[in-house]
Amino acid sequence: MSAFVRLDSTVDNQIGYKTYRTPLSVEGTTYSIPAAFMRVSQDPLVVVTPDIVANGAVVELRFSSWQVTAPELARTLPLRMTSMATAVEVANAFIADSGVSWSSADEDIEAWGLALKAGGR
Repeated sequence: MSAFVRLDSTVDNQIGYKTYRTPLSVEGTTYSIPAAFMRVSQDPLVVVTPDIVANGAVVELRFSSWQVTAPELARTLPLRMTSMATAVEVANAFIADSGVSWSSADEDIEAWGLALKAGGR
């Protein structure tokens, strides 16, 4: 089975286009590279991203480790998922949960993630 997945770094935020970037340090130099993501929701903007890791002078996109982020709010769920599909499911579950939001306290978001890991959500 094969698939085609497009990861973006730019979104239309109703004012215009905005490109998201991520800082990455490689051998003492910090680079600002386009952030690869898949948008899950627009308001607030929620995306899933593969981990981006510097390994010596090599930059790796790890498609075996995904995170859920609200980049405009500078918030990330304290979880790593092993697939993009699972990350999208987790993002949608978080968005749909009326008991927690991106504006919740860090402790509440962390508790939500721990409950999910334990199978309580």
